[in-house]
Amino acid sequence: KIIIKPRYGVRGVGIKKILGPKIPDMSSQYVVQPFINSSKGIPSLGIKGKHDLRLILINGELHHAYARIPKKGSMKGNCAQGAKKLFIPINKIPKDIITLQQQVAKKFTKYKPSIYSVDFILDKNQKPYIIELESHLGFLYYPKKFALRRDCFKKIFQAINQAYK
Repeated sequence: KIIIKPRYGVRGVGIKKILGPKIPDMSSQYVVQPFINSSKGIPSLGIKGKHDLRLILINGELHHAYARIPKKGSMKGNCAQGAKKLFIPINKIPKDIITLQQQVAKKFTKYKPSIYSVDFILDKNQKPYIIELESHLGFLYYPKKFALRRDCFKKIFQAINQAYK
């Protein structure tokens, strides 16, 4: 089982799970990933079933995190595709995910500003995998979290301002 994604896609459009032994012909504008079964959820965060976990970073600093829970019958954790967002306190994020996120952030220290997310998925044994880095942070779906979104925008604008002084 594999997942194919458009290399420059947004909103979960064009993502497909391929079950057969034959990979379809496609251009180099796709990313191919192994399918990781996340149906066990993240019990330590109270998440049951399929999920992904997005950590938002601004110049290497973890600003906030949220889980995306696909709608019933879907594997897509994108809010534009009907997924629900569950905001996670930073101090509740499993340590192994924080360690991986910090390793990624180290790679980007020379780039300023660096504004991105690191998306994770946990398999049935709770082993975390990075499934993508994303420059589109998904700010359209922040119901009742306007102060968090505002603070994040403030930090983003400060990072951009500092980079171009």
